[in-house]
Amino acid sequence: MSAQTSLDTFGATDRNPTGQVEWSERSVCSEAATWLQMHADIALALPRPGLQWEARELDGVGSSIGPALGRLRRLGIIERCHTTTKNDVRRTVWSTSGGAYAWIQNHVEIGDRLPCGHRGLRNIPAGDYTCTNDDCEREFSRWVAHEVFCE
Repeated sequence: MSAQTSLDTFGATDRNPTGQVEWSERSVCSEAATWLQMHADIALALPRPGLQWEARELDGVGSSIGPALGRLRRLGIIERCHTTTKNDVRRTVWSTSGGAYAWIQNHVEIGDRLPCGHRGLRNIPAGDYTCTNDDCEREFSRWVAHEVFCE
């Protein structure tokens, strides 16, 4: 399967013997769907397919894009095109999957935010929740989660 073909579909299902992601046009893996919805700011900032871009060019995502690039790549949402070097700074040039971009446009929207300004929650052993942004250590009660997401 060519790199271009992999960018036209979305939903990683397996890896072939060379390690390249195999694709299914009929399904979006639940991990990718969940991640994109929990990180709507990043998902909606991704440029349309056919454009090559650097992470620093994305609007409104700040430093949260750095740690997210690896996950986006593993999930098949973006693909590394090449690297450039300017003034001794090496930068990666990326492109967005056509299938992922279309799915984002149809399924991801900006929703309510937690008091920390982020969106996603994860359960913690104490029965409360914590923000899914790796740079944020805020914890929230069930009441806060209910007020933000269920009202």
